Amino acid sequence: MRKEKFKDIFEDLHRKITGGELVAGSQLPSLPLLAEQYATSRPTIRKALQLLEKEGLVTCRNGIGVTVSDPLNRSMASGRKRLEIAADLFPGESNYFNYITPILNGLSKASEKLGFTLRLLQRSEIELWKEPDDLPDGLIFHALPEQNLSRHLIEIATENAVPLILLNRNMEHPGIGTLTVDYRQETRRAVSCMIRNGAKRIVLYKNPGCLENALHLRVLGWRDAYLENALPVPEELCITASCYEEANHHLSAILKRERPDMIFITNGTCFYQVCITLAGHNFSVPDDIALLCFDDIGALQEELGIPASYIRMPLERMVFEAAESIISIKNNPKAALPRKLFHAELIVKGCRYLLQN
Repeated sequence: MRKEKFKDIFEDLHRKITGGELVAGSQLPSLPLLAEQYATSRPTIRKALQLLEKEGLVTCRNGIGVTVSDPLNRSMASGRKRLEIAADLFPGESNYFNYITPILNGLSKASEKLGFTLRLLQRSEIELWKEPDDLPDGLIFHALPEQNLSRHLIEIATENAVPLILLNRNMEHPGIGTLTVDYRQETRRAVSCMIRNGAKRIVLYKNPGCLENALHLRVLGWRDAYLENALPVPEELCITASCYEEANHHLSAILKRERPDMIFITNGTCFYQVCITLAGHNFSVPDDIALLCFDDIGALQEELGIPASYIRMPLERMVFEAAESIISIKNNPKAALPRKLFHAELIVKGCRYLLQN
């Protein structure tokens, strides 16, 4: 029976590298060019490159390409721990600025310090895994809704003892580790601080149409803060629309009717929409109204020149600890998968309601 195409490509490139045709330090052609050269698909080329990297013959770096390894370092490189990252970590995501950048930074630092090879995958690739040879040494998923974590993936990872760690989501399964923050308690803590410091009318702006439990917990945290301070929950200030047009119309009606103290935005993807609506009513931040957003919007609020406070999750530290856990488990299969809650950091930008915590 004929070998699979990717194995033929692997053997051809292996021969060229070990035979000196492809010298150390040189870069292989891009994925599209290799696919054209070998008359095959990109996923097939990617599988061949993964085998070469496992042998220590090449180094694959996201955004840089594939480089032929130094022969002196190949024996050491082939023995390094290999961590493959399965997540949609690409700029097309709407939350790229506040999630993906710190996660990539954390992975890069962890790879350099802990000595493993890092590879990024699209989740669609994982569903094609069938054989044990396809599996990585460990998986780190970011903010994956529970219903999208397929039974096939859980079974193949568990059966082959592949540590799987989920960031920013809780999931009760013996084969899955979780590193997350308590969205409800972090929201309650920040909003309660604002209420104690005089912000009694706090608008809640939730991502329109989103039913994720993570966002629902932030809504509950907003309500908890009022109850904690023995105040009625201002449900009329809770904006949970089905689309941005409806949500912005609701916010406009509130701004025309009264002058609220603050707006609590449940996640960073809504920040720009809120700023547009405020500008349409000539509201200045933070002079006329203060903003608090749950997510790291540091770069965005600086780019827009709008001093908004925000709740920043320790994503770099979380992903670093996830990598540490995977390596620990690979060295000691009896080690437990992590289940840990992290505290978020409150970043205050020109908000008098958050200066005294």
